[in-house]
Amino acid sequence: MGEIVAAIGTAHAPQFLTKPPSEDPQQLEAVFAALTQLQGRLQAVQPDVVIILANDHVENFYLNCVPPFTIFTGPRAQGHFAGKDFCYPGHPEFAYALLEEGLRLGIDLAYTQDVRLGHSFVVPLNFLLSEPTPPVVPIFVNTYLPPQPWPARCYEVGQKLGQIIRQRPERVAVIASGGLSHYPGTDLYPHPDNEFDAKLLRMIERGQLHRLAAFRPEELDKHGNLELLQWLVMLGMMGKEPPSELVTYQPSWHHGYAVIWWDMQAADQVPSRHYQYADPRRYGLNTTLYTLMNELELRRQFLADADTALARFALDPEEREAVKARDAKRLTGLGAHPFLAFMYDYNLKYETPTEDSATAAAR
Repeated sequence: MGEIVAAIGTAHAPQFLTKPPSEDPQQLEAVFAALTQLQGRLQAVQPDVVIILANDHVENFYLNCVPPFTIFTGPRAQGHFAGKDFCYPGHPEFAYALLEEGLRLGIDLAYTQDVRLGHSFVVPLNFLLSEPTPPVVPIFVNTYLPPQPWPARCYEVGQKLGQIIRQRPERVAVIASGGLSHYPGTDLYPHPDNEFDAKLLRMIERGQLHRLAAFRPEELDKHGNLELLQWLVMLGMMGKEPPSELVTYQPSWHHGYAVIWWDMQAADQVPSRHYQYADPRRYGLNTTLYTLMNELELRRQFLADADTALARFALDPEEREAVKARDAKRLTGLGAHPFLAFMYDYNLKYETPTEDSATAAAR
């Protein structure tokens, strides 16, 4: 079964690569140190594929078509930024599985085989991925061209993608790229809402994801946090909220630089069932246990002569020996239903006279 082995939320400011003189060098170094630390953690878990959720800065989706969610299905994801070319291997098989199964589950995913990765993708990937680079599946979340998908819808899409991932074999890392508060291209650019960022971070640390999903798009717009939409897709993917670690938050003059790690190893895992479907190949074994459990005369015969009692049942030698040994653990290991393995032996115990009852009967 597949699983999500790592989850990271990070800012993707172009200044991380361009390093203009307007930036505080100490703040940039704090972010670089945080991303380097998470690069090591990501390398340690060795994901089979990395999903990166980010927004398009009107590089691929213009006014002729603006889908709410788009997945890249090509073999190579490429981009160019800050004088550097970037290229990452894709994973078409995995991407198409998310697309097709997502459509079945009601996710309105578009897809593209031809895309240019902007800085919202290449900045996090540049810092977080190490060689050899695992396959990357970019997913675009519309952020800056209204109408944006609602936060609750982003969270729901994440939940359904998480369901698909857990039915597949791949070990998946998820990166949510964007935020926190900033207002690119507006007069508010020098005035990020750090107070609102602090409120969001408290919610994340407390696991109050339902409150994040309850925002309206215009509320996120008001506080410069529309890029939280991609974080919400990732938070929905994770299932039950795992413990989070705020690796750094740097309140720059124009942006709240946040880097967060979710400890997926400490997350509450979906428990496996104690009572599985009965193995049809063990129908004869389960029928034997069921009959012994319910027929008093057969139980008495079994206690007197187990081989004669079991002669009428279609059992292979290993099954027959396990039934005779009354070894419930061995029986369930063979594929017997655990309740039947428990109850046939439980009822047999009460057909076996104890020393006290035998003595009393003799008197």
